[in-house]
Amino acid sequence: MILYYSCQDILDALASQCKNKEVFLKSKDHVSHRPLKVDSKGELEFLIKKYNLEEPFGIFSSIELYDDPLSFNRRIGWDFVIDLDGDDIEQLKICVSSIAGVLKTFKIESFKIKFSGRRGFHLIVDGDAFNVFKSQDEFIKAYPELPKLICQFLEASLKPNQKKGVKFDYEIYQPRRLLRLAYSLHEESNLISLPLLIDEIMNFKLENAKPENVKVDWDWLSIKPKFGEAWDLLDTISKWIKRKKDEAPAIKILRPLSSKSLKRYEWIENLLNKSIDDGRHRILWLIIAPYLVNTKGLSIEDAERVALEYLERCNKVKKIEGNLRGLARYYVRYAMDRRLKPLSLSKLREDHLELYKIITKSE
Repeated sequence: MILYYSCQDILDALASQCKNKEVFLKSKDHVSHRPLKVDSKGELEFLIKKYNLEEPFGIFSSIELYDDPLSFNRRIGWDFVIDLDGDDIEQLKICVSSIAGVLKTFKIESFKIKFSGRRGFHLIVDGDAFNVFKSQDEFIKAYPELPKLICQFLEASLKPNQKKGVKFDYEIYQPRRLLRLAYSLHEESNLISLPLLIDEIMNFKLENAKPENVKVDWDWLSIKPKFGEAWDLLDTISKWIKRKKDEAPAIKILRPLSSKSLKRYEWIENLLNKSIDDGRHRILWLIIAPYLVNTKGLSIEDAERVALEYLERCNKVKKIEGNLRGLARYYVRYAMDRRLKPLSLSKLREDHLELYKIITKSE
């Protein structure tokens, strides 16, 4: 194992990016088999030792997310990636900064930027930013056509001097494509695929990406989108595509919820990420389960998974009596069978004041 990958912080940072993704190891002369998966730092250490890659090697993960990365039976999500390459790193820095500026004009703040490890840059947005469709199935099926359209729009939005000599790699949107993980070593340059903040891009130098100069930025790794964050961008792209008559059929996948609907349910999306110590059963029964299956349109399997993650998060704060998986399954199926709709905040305040206070206190 190379000394760089023996650092526990680096292993933690790499493993944190692998959940529900295919994983791949590559040196200049050797590759691991595909597919692999990593669920913990220990599993990543095991793979590194198993393949005994003593020479410099990179660690990659898929852009698509799977229920089981070893079988590819069911895709459960995807991330949006822009892969920029070129011979002039100064021009590349101008280009990636300009794209970041365009995203900010559309109120997208959750993007991540990293040096590729050789000469390019990657811009990444968690796919949940674009999950504003009327059903989860539509969101899943939007890949790869939608990411490709987004990239085309952003490229077209730049002035010629902002993208001069820069190649936008559209091959990245092919099925089962892989992306080098942040903090992975590049097997040819021996530089690190280094995360960058937007105000660091123009001052970035290759020496910043030398292994001895790298420290893990946990805040960068934990960047997550707000619910419906990309709605304005998708709405604009929808109108843009409709003006391109020869590509108009592709826009059929773009059927986002209205901005009003997104705003109405934003508090529930925020609630899903909270750890609450009281009223968990009632919150799951009256709000979360009905929202997941009858408003957001998740499949019953996905809804049960999200409900279970919510219960497990709350259980760490205060133990919940009963089998968590069984509770998630029961309330999700109960909501589906009875076609329950989630209670609104105003209805909660009127009929369940105690629960309303618990929820609003957690915000």
